[in-house]
Amino acid sequence: MWRAALVIVSAALCLSPLASAYVQFPIGPAGLINYEQAGRSLAAATSLSNGLKSLLGRAADEGGAGLLGVNITSDWGHDAYKSRLLADAVESFIYLYSPAIVVASGRNWPLGPDFTHSQTLASPAGRGTAPNWDTVYSVSRAELSLGAFELRWPAFKDRFYSVVIYDAYQNVIVSLGSGQHVTDGGSILLLGPTTAREAAAAYRLQQLAAGPRTVTGGAPYSEVVEFPTDIALVLLRVGLKNQTTPPDADDLAAVKAFQAGTSLKPYRFTPPANASTLFARAPGGVPALQQLSVDPAAWYGWATNAVQQYPAPPTTLSEPIAGKLRRFGLLEPGFNYSALPAEQQAALALAVRVGNRLLDAGTLYGFEYEWASGWQVTTRGWGVYGHDYFTNAVVAKSFIIPNTGVDAVYGVAYFDSNRTPLDGSNNNTYTWTIPAGKLPYDTSLGWWSFIVYDGNATLVENPLQRYGVGDRTKGLRSAPNGDLTLTLSADPPANATEAPNWVPTPRGAFFTVLRLYSPTRDFIDGKVALQPLVKKPKVVAAAPSPSPSPAPKPSPAPGGAPAPKPGSRRHRM
Repeated sequence: MWRAALVIVSAALCLSPLASAYVQFPIGPAGLINYEQAGRSLAAATSLSNGLKSLLGRAADEGGAGLLGVNITSDWGHDAYKSRLLADAVESFIYLYSPAIVVASGRNWPLGPDFTHSQTLASPAGRGTAPNWDTVYSVSRAELSLGAFELRWPAFKDRFYSVVIYDAYQNVIVSLGSGQHVTDGGSILLLGPTTAREAAAAYRLQQLAAGPRTVTGGAPYSEVVEFPTDIALVLLRVGLKNQTTPPDADDLAAVKAFQAGTSLKPYRFTPPANASTLFARAPGGVPALQQLSVDPAAWYGWATNAVQQYPAPPTTLSEPIAGKLRRFGLLEPGFNYSALPAEQQAALALAVRVGNRLLDAGTLYGFEYEWASGWQVTTRGWGVYGHDYFTNAVVAKSFIIPNTGVDAVYGVAYFDSNRTPLDGSNNNTYTWTIPAGKLPYDTSLGWWSFIVYDGNATLVENPLQRYGVGDRTKGLRSAPNGDLTLTLSADPPANATEAPNWVPTPRGAFFTVLRLYSPTRDFIDGKVALQPLVKKPKVVAAAPSPSPSPAPKPSPAPGGAPAPKPGSRRHRM
C-alpha cells in the first residue's frame, strides 16, 4: 500500500545544487496538466491497495497512451499473471527511483574533505531543477564505509543558515542552523552502518574536554550521528540579505567567511589515495536516468547498484515492497537485467514509462493541502518518508533533497483562479496579491520568496536578471492599504505603477513557487490560505465607429412634380 501524499518540502525546492536542469515538468501543451481529472485519478489510485492493477485494466480498456502515457495491451491489463507482474514492476521502479536519483546526484558532489561552494544566487544557466533564489549552497559528501567523518562549521549570527544532511533515500537525518538557534558553530561526527565505533568514543572524549554543548546558543553544538546509510550528503544553505544579481560584495563577504570555516574531514583515518575512484558515477549522469528513453538494463543496473551499496534500513524498506523487488531479483547482488525471463524484462521496461507517468500525477495533484485558490502545499510529508516510497520518488524527480516543513514550506501553483494552466504566451498577464503585505512565517527567523519557473523547472531569463521577488527585494511598491500585488508577464508592464513589482515569465507554460522559511504553525496546519493568481483580462481596442453616411438627396418627381420632403408621405390617388 502506498500513498500519494505528495509533499512539497523543498528544500528549497532545489535539486542537486550544482547540476544542470533536466526535469521536464508535466505542464505545457502536451503535459498531463491539461488532463486534470485523469491526473487526479492517477494520484488518487496510488493510495489504494491494488490501485495500480485496476489502473492497468482501465488503461487497457481505454486504449492508447492517454491515461498512463503508454499503450497497455489487453494482456498486460487483464491477464491475472501479467497484470500483477506489471503492477509489481511499476511499484519496484517507483521504490528504486529515489535512491537511484539521489545517489547519482550525490556522487557528483565532492568527497570530503573537499567542498564545492557557490558564491552567487542561482541563474537560468545555473544549478538544478527548481532552484531557490534565496540562498547560496555548499555541498560535500561522506562515504562512511571508509571511516567516520567530522563536519565542522563556525559561529554565524544575524543571518539565516542551515546544515542539512541526507541519507541515500533523501531522508533528512540532520537539520540544524539559525532556525534551531544554533548560532555558535558546531561539530558533528558521522558514522555509517559499517563504520568502526571506536571513533565515537574518541570523539565524545574530545567534546567533553571542550566543554558543555548547547542547542540554544552560548557554546558550539556537538553530536554523534549514526547514519542509516554509508553515504551522507551534506548541504549548507546560507541566506543573502539582498536579492541582487550579482550579490552585494559586503553581503557575500560574510558568506565566504562562513564557507571558509566549514569542513568535512576524515576523523582519525587517512582515506586511500584512490578514494574518489571507488564510487562510480551514473553513466550519463542524472539526466540520462530521467529520460523515458533510458535503456532499462542501464537504469535498473544503476538503481540496484545504489541499493546494494547503501541498503535501506527497515524504516525505509517494508516487507511488502521487498517481496516485489525480490520477484525481479532487484535486491540481489550482481543484478542482470538481460538474464531475466522475457516477460519480466518487458514488465520492467514498461514500468519506466508507467512509473514516470504516475510520478507526474503526484507532482501535479498529490499534495497535502489544496486551496480553492489553486495553491498546493505539503507541510509534513517531505524530508522523512518512512515507507511512503511514492512520495519519496515524486520529490526525487521534481524537488530533490528538500527541507522538512518545520524549516521551510513550499506552495506551488500551476493554475490561475479559473483552473487554467499558467501560460505566459499571447501576452497573458497575471497578478498575485499579498494582503497587507504579510505572509504566515516567523519574521524574526525566516523570510519569503516568490519564484517563476518554466516547463523545465529552470529560472526565466530576463533583462532585469530578476528571477524572483521576496521580502529582501528592494523597490517593491505596496498599495496605500499595504497590499503588495505582483505582476507576472513575459514583457514588462506598460503601466508605470506595476513595473516595480514585475516578475518575468516565459512565453509558454510556467509554474510558481512560494517559499516560506520558518512558517507559522497555522500555515503548517493548513489554516491559512494563499490568494489565487488572477489572469488579467486583455484590453481590446474598440473598433472605430463608422462615419455617418450623408442622407441621399431626393430625386425629382416624375413629370416635374416636386419630390417629397424627407419623412413625408405620399398618398396614392
